[in-house]
Parts: sequence; C-alpha cells; structure tokens
Amino acid sequence: MEKKGFDDSKALTGEARSTLFTKILRETPELGVCVRVLHASEISRNMFRAGGPYNLNEMSHDAAIHMICSIRAAGVAIERVYVDTVGNEKAYQTKLEQVFQGSGIQFVVEKKADSKYVSCSAASIVAKVIRDDLTSNWVWSETGYNPVRDDEKDCPLTYGSGYPSDQKCKLWLERSLTDPVFCFPDLVRFSWGPAKEAMKNLAIAASVEWEADDDDVTEGVHLQTKMSDFTTKDKPGPLKKKRRFQIFEELGLSIVRSIDDSSSF
Repeated sequence: MEKKGFDDSKALTGEARSTLFTKILRETPELGVCVRVLHASEISRNMFRAGGPYNLNEMSHDAAIHMICSIRAAGVAIERVYVDTVGNEKAYQTKLEQVFQGSGIQFVVEKKADSKYVSCSAASIVAKVIRDDLTSNWVWSETGYNPVRDDEKDCPLTYGSGYPSDQKCKLWLERSLTDPVFCFPDLVRFSWGPAKEAMKNLAIAASVEWEADDDDVTEGVHLQTKMSDFTTKDKPGPLKKKRRFQIFEELGLSIVRSIDDSSSF
C-alpha cells in the first residue's frame, strides 16, 4: 500500500488531513474505520477510581483491544495489526499477543508507527480529524454553563487546539477556573498537566492526589506496590482511614448513607 500523502497527522496541515480523511471514508470503499472515544471525564474518573489505579496507558491499551474485538465481532478477518505504541512497545505487543492468543493475528507494535506504516498514518489522521471536530463543535453538558468570554472581541473565548503549547488553551484554562470543587467543565481532563498546573498556580481549587497519573507506567514498567503500603506502621490492626479532602471539611459535606427514592420532590 503506497503512502500517497499519508503521514503522521501532526506533520500535516488541517486542510491536508481533511482531504485525506475524505478519501479514507468516502472515496475508498474497501477501507473501514473503527473509533473508540475516551472522554476527558472518563479518563479523569478512571484515574481516580476507588478500585485501584487505572492510568492513561492502560486505558489506551484497552481501547485498542476493544476496537480489535469489535472488528472481529463484525466478521472481519484480521491477519495483521500495526500499532503506534503507548509505553514500552515490547510489553505492549506481548500484552496484545496474550489477549488474542490463538487468533492468528500478527501484531507489529513500534514507536513512531504512524510515520512508518500507511495504515497507522491513516488511523492517526482519522483520530485527529474526529477529535478536532468533536472539540470545535463541543456541546456543553453542564446545565446553564456560560463559556468564558473574550472581552476584547465580545464573543466566547476559544480554547484553541487543546495542546499544552497553545497559549490560547492556557489562557482559557486560567480564565475558566472559577469553581473550587468542579474547577472546569467536563471538556477538561482534570489530571492533565496544564490543568493541574493552572489549579495549582491560581490556588483556587481543592488539592487532589491522583492515584494513577500519566507517568505511572514508564516504558511499560508498572510501579510495584509494597506490602508495607497495606499495613499501618504503628501496630497491626485495621487500616487507617484516608484523610478527607479539605474542601469536604470546609463545605461540611458528609458521607451519603442512604438515598430517598421517593418522587415527592
């Protein structure tokens, strides 16, 4: 399969990506596309789930596995899968081979695969175009939410590309941080570096220690939990309760023990 202009989506202009996206979806009937969207609020929720750490690398792996399973369930015979790695490529490839053991699928997991293999380049373009379309046409889920306005232009302040190098994005984060508990609308991933930095610098938001962050898996090596982490250092017995977040104390919030399911209200 020839490149024909395909490349890592980040190396292409928006116009070039849109043109290639049209070719993939509308002008090449033998090609199909499967997409799994990881919403910002889903990522943040998973990273802070009570059942244990679930970091971004693992979510990305599981999303890829889910898509492969969906394609196979649709009756498509898969012989080879090219993957642009997240984390250590050898560990990721081994994981995929174990999950799909006996399926006959050959996995090729490499760094910069989206600039080496045309199928990965095409997938990168599809993901980028869909992601940009979702963000540029975002529908706010928060009832009554009023987007931050640009006073000079008298219009909603744009959040830019959503990348940390984008000054428009940084300004939008700073101007949007007004609530001490919920901080940003759910367009923002709370565990994202620039978001955490904005909360830290403005000293408005309540501090949260994320159980699983972006760097919890470094080159495929999972940080090992020590046995001592499960016991108290003073004496044996029940585990100590975690200290409540300060914002809960300040607002007088209590643990929910029961829910009134009546419809009187």
